[in-house]
Amino acid sequence: MSVPVQNVSANATSLFEGAACASNTACRSQCCSLASSLCVVVDLTATNWTRLCLSSNKTPTPGASITGTSLPSNATFYVGVVLGAFFVVASVVCLIRKASEDGPACGSQNASEHVDDGSLLQGYRLRQPAAIQLTPDDQKALEKHRLDYTKLQLVELLANGGYGTVWRGTYDDQVVAVKMLFEDRRTNAIGVQKFVGEVRLMAKLTHLNVVSFVGASWTSVESMALVVEFMDRGDLKDYLRKYSRHDFLWPAKVQCAMDVVHGLVYLHSQRIIHRDLKSRNVLLDSTKPAKLSDFGVSREIQSKTMSQEVGTYLWTAPEILRGDRIIASDHHVPLANVALKLGVLLGELDSHQPPYHGLTMEDGGPMMGVSIMMKVMQNHVQVEVSPHCPPRIADIVYSCTQYDAARRPSIAQVLDQLRALPSDEF
Repeated sequence: MSVPVQNVSANATSLFEGAACASNTACRSQCCSLASSLCVVVDLTATNWTRLCLSSNKTPTPGASITGTSLPSNATFYVGVVLGAFFVVASVVCLIRKASEDGPACGSQNASEHVDDGSLLQGYRLRQPAAIQLTPDDQKALEKHRLDYTKLQLVELLANGGYGTVWRGTYDDQVVAVKMLFEDRRTNAIGVQKFVGEVRLMAKLTHLNVVSFVGASWTSVESMALVVEFMDRGDLKDYLRKYSRHDFLWPAKVQCAMDVVHGLVYLHSQRIIHRDLKSRNVLLDSTKPAKLSDFGVSREIQSKTMSQEVGTYLWTAPEILRGDRIIASDHHVPLANVALKLGVLLGELDSHQPPYHGLTMEDGGPMMGVSIMMKVMQNHVQVEVSPHCPPRIADIVYSCTQYDAARRPSIAQVLDQLRALPSDEF
């Protein structure tokens, strides 16, 4: 049964990584002790999660702050967790300082505060509720794309992201996907403005390999809904988990990869960097090509220094994890991070598993996210491919994921390499 969009109350109790414990009911109840200030979710496996809160002195709170899957008890493991905790808190502090220094421009495409898959390490600053209004510039840009909210119906909840929900719905009898902010995020003026910026960015993009913008609907700016085309096979991440190598063959995978690269080439031609490229943000359909989605953390290339790039850490380049300052005029550097993300995504197409899924601790247990990040930063780990991976695909994976950003290929070069692949190699 469908419901009118204006009557839907979004779930405000989801666990947000990087959120302040005081502002997040789920975080506070599931993993935060009284001494904890930030919530962090660490992915142990594809299905099992451990929730870990960082206390104000940058060390894990024992006992009450760790729930869920039991953890190894050896000293090496806990030293790794403590070091990782220091790194995560330092990263959050840097992000908060950077945001307070620069401030968000109206309609800018700065990093979103949302956490997709519990994996964006972003700071979260509490904001007092305020009357939020569209700027005159936003109003002018969006009014021509405004949809009649009485014709927008929400039918089925598809996903809960870090800061909002995605629904399958209908607009004027057309099947669509609808993205909305959680209600507890609608009082954050900065978060709302960033969502408006995402809507404005989507409205400017038109390409076969970028999910199509339908419009936006709102009765107030806080309740704005982003409406895009619906892709009936969902995202690539779930598709890879659902189907085996025998079902999803390399000719189809190469076509999917080429669709992704075509979308990236288009974005770069528009001076847009997709800073959260990963399998979750590639959408599939039974009749349409693969398409890029989720531009909540994308941004336009600016003339000033670009620092603190964001994205899901397992798909992020070591120079970005280190917090290196990036001069936007040197376009190769930020785009080299996209090349690395593309290489990691190609590795996913090969393995049907999350990046670095085979890494283990000294005691044989699965390696935690913070430890993986440290190894990536130190060049102690490499994206691996299986024996089933076509040799030239493996070459592209290794080329794109090189530690030295200057040695990674451009996206256009990767497209040429994919086009040159002989069909008999599969």
